[in-house]
Amino acid sequence: MITDRDTLICSLDRALDGDELSADERSLLDAALADDASLRREREHLESLHAALAADTVQVRAGFSEQVVAALPTPAWHPRARRGDAAWRLPLAALLACALGAALLLVGLPTGDGLGATLADFAQSTLLAGAGLLGASWRGLGYGLRELFAASSGTLIATAVAVLCLDLLFLSLLRRRPRAAARSSAESDGGDR
Repeated sequence: MITDRDTLICSLDRALDGDELSADERSLLDAALADDASLRREREHLESLHAALAADTVQVRAGFSEQVVAALPTPAWHPRARRGDAAWRLPLAALLACALGAALLLVGLPTGDGLGATLADFAQSTLLAGAGLLGASWRGLGYGLRELFAASSGTLIATAVAVLCLDLLFLSLLRRRPRAAARSSAESDGGDR
């Protein structure tokens, strides 16, 4: 039985790692080692490599990996990250400040010349342009859907089935979430103590 050198070296490395070789592999490896001086040198090299790697292992204290994992930040998708997280407060505060500023500009500032009147006119123009773009977008979406559904009743039925499937998927994900969140919070509470 002829075996290539790479297979023999792989078998030799496995034997040095402590893996069990079959009787055929062992006899083939022993015969090759007896006949091939370069393979014997390769074995010596691999043995020295294994010894060097075994000598350079670092023993870590007990609980080290658990401490490292506990020190890692909680990923944003994890339910524990959302508990008590105040990340939504800044965007909400910014939105309220903008709405309050726009209301004050539109209602409370006098008209005429000056910076206040200019800012009020700018805010009013921006709100009107935004409302116009929003209305045009919805109108365009309505035209597109009307054309899509007018093509055939099959398209309407397929769209209704797709929407129903998406709704069912959404509801099933909502139902599963509290159980998964409760389980993960129970695991995190047990692992933190």
